Amino acid sequence: MKPKEPDSRYVFATYPICRACGSANIKATRGAKDVGEGVRERPSKCHDCGQLLTVVLEPSKDYA
Repeated sequence: MKPKEPDSRYVFATYPICRACGSANIKATRGAKDVGEGVRERPSKCHDCGQLLTVVLEPSKDYA
């Protein structure tokens, strides 16, 4: 019997938290920029305290 394949419709990710205030109300300020090896950086801002952030998006290690 063949092992069951994971359902490709779902992508699981943790959401960013502002290190200044702990809020999850983070909004992108510009588009993501590719920085190599599948990693992207997205300039963002916390809408609760105004802290500027850079969200780093990495490909999953489980991705085949």
